[in-house]
Amino acid sequence: MIMEKTYGGGIYEAAFGTQSNLVFISGRFGFDIIDTKKMKIKSFDPVSEPPFSRQRCKNG
Repeated sequence: MIMEKTYGGGIYEAAFGTQSNLVFISGRFGFDIIDTKKMKIKSFDPVSEPPFSRQRCKNG
């Protein structure tokens, strides 16, 4: 395990960023961007969704 955070509410989405060291979490109480390389979490309130470039699945 790289790092751990407990969420008290529901998680709606977890997405990996185009830079593989970032993870975007959308939850009941807001948004988190987790930087697994720097081991930091930046939180945003529910009305302030941060800009985040997500990876797209490739159709084979």
